[in-house]
Amino acid sequence: MKIVKAINLEDIERLKPVALQWKKTCNGKAMGIDLVPEVHFTDLAGLIDRDDADLFVLVNDKEEVIGYMGVDYFNSPLGNQRMAQEHYWYVVPGENRGKGAMLLVRALRKWAKE
Repeated sequence: MKIVKAINLEDIERLKPVALQWKKTCNGKAMGIDLVPEVHFTDLAGLIDRDDADLFVLVNDKEEVIGYMGVDYFNSPLGNQRMAQEHYWYVVPGENRGKGAMLLVRALRKWAKE
């Protein structure tokens, strides 16, 4: 498993199977999230296409997408600091799900320190 930070809009179709799996396993009503796959997919594309957001993508050894974590950047309302907030964090269920989820967290933390 590895993290791919840069994914192009041309490659976004690679995220579709994971986005559909997300819909099956997410309790969206409890989180106030719209579970319409097309809306979710549009949100993911927006994270790639915006200057104030990013999408960290988790791939397996076959280069298949198995997870992602989106992040929004913004200026802190309390000062001159830049802040980031997770905006979708999902890894498909499987034996390495916990490891994959932590790889995404570590990649985001490493990015934030740079």
